[in-house]
Amino acid sequence: METITIDKREGLAETSADIGLAIALLKNGRYTITIKREREGSTSAQLRLLRMWVGAIARETGDKPDDIYKWICHELLPHEVTVMGRRVTVDGNPSDLRKEQMTAFLDLVRNYVLRTLGIRLPLPEDRLFEQFAQRYA
Repeated sequence: METITIDKREGLAETSADIGLAIALLKNGRYTITIKREREGSTSAQLRLLRMWVGAIARETGDKPDDIYKWICHELLPHEVTVMGRRVTVDGNPSDLRKEQMTAFLDLVRNYVLRTLGIRLPLPEDRLFEQFAQRYA
């Protein structure tokens, strides 16, 4: 089975292989082609930034980084689901967020931590971010 990816941006499509050639090289028989849109998840850079922030918060509060991470998810990502006919609230997971949602979540985390703990978390464009990244990366 061959997988060919298609990236379409601003009306132009780019493929990872020549689709016409791939079809021409198929052996005789019946084939099914499925086109499935891939969801763009949060970027690894966004997740790294969140982990650095968690490390900084843990250092300031004396708590474990995993506990801080769970606390942030519990406070800022809860949502309701129906399980066995009952509506229950569950914690979300940042890695399930799309890139735009993760950007909004990071803003929410930054503001929430400043408001509740008084800790200012730096952004990558901040002047001293490199020093922060070296310490918490």
